[in-house]
Amino acid sequence: MTVSEYMPLKEQKSHERAGFPFVRYDCTIPKIFSFYPMHWHQEMELIYVLEGRGIIGINLENHEVQAGDLMLISPGMLHMISQCGQEMMHYVNIVFDVNMLYTSSYTKSNRLFRKLAGGTRMFPVKIGKNHPLSEPLSRVIAGMMEIYDKNREGFELGIQSGLYEFFYILVSNGCLENEQMEEVSDGNRERIVRLVNYIEQHYDQEITVHELAQLCGFSDSHFMKFFKKYMGESCVKYINQYRLCMAEERLLETDDPILTIALDTGFSNASYFNHVFREKYRMTPKEFRASRGNKAKQKGENHHEMD
Repeated sequence: MTVSEYMPLKEQKSHERAGFPFVRYDCTIPKIFSFYPMHWHQEMELIYVLEGRGIIGINLENHEVQAGDLMLISPGMLHMISQCGQEMMHYVNIVFDVNMLYTSSYTKSNRLFRKLAGGTRMFPVKIGKNHPLSEPLSRVIAGMMEIYDKNREGFELGIQSGLYEFFYILVSNGCLENEQMEEVSDGNRERIVRLVNYIEQHYDQEITVHELAQLCGFSDSHFMKFFKKYMGESCVKYINQYRLCMAEERLLETDDPILTIALDTGFSNASYFNHVFREKYRMTPKEFRASRGNKAKQKGENHHEMD
C-alpha cells in the first residue's frame, strides 16, 4: 500500500486538552452522528459502551458491540463506527498519545509503548462485558473520567497513573499479543483503502458498482461479495451512508436549500434523497433540520439581535 493511498484516511483532528494529549468524548449515535467513516490516527483509542448496541469496524473486521464492551484501537488501525440497525449506542471515547507514557530510562514498559505506538504490538481489540478483565478495566476508565472531568491541578498525573494501571492489568494478565500490524498479503487492505479514498473523493458524483469493481480488478459480482465481506454492508449502502453524513453536516451548518444539498452530495434527485434520509433518520431532511436547529440560521439571528 502506498503512503498516498493510506494518508487521506488519516484523521486531521487534534486530540488534546490544554496541550495534554488525552481527550474524552461522550457520544451517542444516532444523536451525534449515525455513521463515522473509516479513518485512522496516530493516537490510541478506547471505546467503552455504556448503553445500547452498535457496529465498530477495526482493520476490516466488524464487531457488534453492546453495553459493557470495551474496544482497544491501536495507533494506525483503520476503524469506523455505525448504527446496528435502528438501535442507539451511548459510549465514552478516549483518545490519547501513547508517547506520553515513555520514561527517561530504558525499561520494558518503554519498549512496549514504542512497539504499541508503531503498530508492532497490539492488544486484543475487544474486551467483552463478560471477560474477566472487564470489571477492573472499566473501573480504571471510570476513575480516569472522574479525574478528567474534575480537571483539578495536576489532573495529568492522575490520568497517566490510570493509563499505567490500565496497561498493567492487560500485560500482567497475559493479554499482550506479539504480532506485526496486519499486512494483508493478498492486497485486500490496499483495495479497501483505495475504494474508501475514491468514494470520499467522488461522493458528489455518480459512482457505479462497475467502476469500483474495476479499481479492484474484480468482476461486478465478485466485487459486491468482497465489499460486503470486509465492510459489513453493500457498497451502495456505504456510499449512501457517507453521502448522508455529508448532507447531515450541510443541513445543520448551512441554510442551503435541501434540493441543493441533495444534488451536491451525490443524490440524483430530491425524491431519492428524501427516501434514503427518511429510511435512516425516521424523519425528512426538513424535519431533521428543524429538530436539531440550524447553526447558520442561529448565527444570523444572533447577529441581528446584536444589531
